[in-house]
Amino acid sequence: MLLIKTSVAYTIANFGSKGLNLLLTFFVIRFFEPNLFAEIDLLLSYVLYGALIMGFSIDASVSRLIHDSDTQKKKYVSNGFIFLHFIFIVLAISLLFFIQGNTLLSKYFIPFLILVYSYSLSNYISSLLRNLFRFKQFIYFLIIPSLLNLLTVISLYYLNIFSVKFYLNSIVFASLIGIILGLWFLKNEFVFNLNLKILKEILLYSFPIFLSAVLLQFIPVFQKYYIGLISISILAIYAFATKFMIIFQTLSQSIYSIIIPYSFKNFKNSNFKNNLESIFNISLLVFTSLLFLLVISLDLFIGVFFNDVYQESVRYMIILSIPIFLEICYLFISISFSLEKKPKYYLYNDIVYFIVFLIGLYFFADNSLTSVIIPAVLASFLKLLSTILFQMKKGNFLLNKISITSILLFLIYATTSFYFYKNIDEIIIKIYSTLFILTHLFINRHYLIYFKSYIFNRR
Repeated sequence: MLLIKTSVAYTIANFGSKGLNLLLTFFVIRFFEPNLFAEIDLLLSYVLYGALIMGFSIDASVSRLIHDSDTQKKKYVSNGFIFLHFIFIVLAISLLFFIQGNTLLSKYFIPFLILVYSYSLSNYISSLLRNLFRFKQFIYFLIIPSLLNLLTVISLYYLNIFSVKFYLNSIVFASLIGIILGLWFLKNEFVFNLNLKILKEILLYSFPIFLSAVLLQFIPVFQKYYIGLISISILAIYAFATKFMIIFQTLSQSIYSIIIPYSFKNFKNSNFKNNLESIFNISLLVFTSLLFLLVISLDLFIGVFFNDVYQESVRYMIILSIPIFLEICYLFISISFSLEKKPKYYLYNDIVYFIVFLIGLYFFADNSLTSVIIPAVLASFLKLLSTILFQMKKGNFLLNKISITSILLFLIYATTSFYFYKNIDEIIIKIYSTLFILTHLFINRHYLIYFKSYIFNRR
């Protein structure tokens, strides 16, 4: 019952929050010119990377350690919270020197700094609510700030005072309200005394994860920066495509939100591996279904609501979905790294990813969008492959024939659709996509029946 309850709560929270943010994005895209939209998107990418650095992966560390000791739980939570503020002070001082050579950051430095702080703290709070199984509070924490931000922006628009400055300030306002709400939810989880032993334990676990995350998340930020150097109009197309990828990223985050707390609590159960395998195959099916819906309908949607310059982005959405799909596969296959408290394995794999991406960038560099997308696809594939081989060696292999077939089928479909999207008739692509999804449903019929029976048996 915990798995179903967790799944519903986290899916509602993630899709509710991201759905509201996606509506806000549509509104912003319609209001701002493509070049200005690209500039804002690049700035927010810097914010997310800054929040990642400030967070130091403390959320991942504390979320794992609180499951080991109920008596020490509040100490882990409090010391992680204290250390986050220490990192923020160091980061803020460092940025004062860094922004001198960056026109975009110097232009919006104050909102940038506040957003880095609020996003990092929000990640910490949401991770705690998720791992403490505060289902309702987790939903409120994600949805209320997103809804507040959307309503604020709409109000500014109808008051005829909407601008980049007001847009950023509305995000700041909603984020700070969210932090106040989250801290109130967790007010009984803090005991504010610094314990160096506890802090050392947190940092020893978080440091490899932090290095891994810094390497991994550097790539999407660098991609946008690199594309911006090529052409700001090309960056607008790429930014538009990545915004629609929020749908797939939300699915990935929802899956992560479900399986991590569930795995920490249930990995010793005899049916754990079978349940995890079922969730994995159903997740792949949901992902491919979403891509199918996107391919057959999005070109019409863009033509009706947005600037025609964004039409080309549909083709890039197909190829951009591949790394996210492979990351979902990686998340399941690498779950034992977290369960065994061996985050260094994440770091090793992400070093492989980073190196392959740089090598691919060198060989594919041709001042086009594909020159930064294809290296990321190759790097994601090799990272997954290296993890599969490692897990097979250790005897922790999760994939079965259906999983392998689903993965290969998706990769064939996505790559062929990307290359043929602009070269053959649109109706042929849609027929091809329909055949793909029907085949995928047929292959996974066992898991659909299993999931249906599981739901109804729990009622």
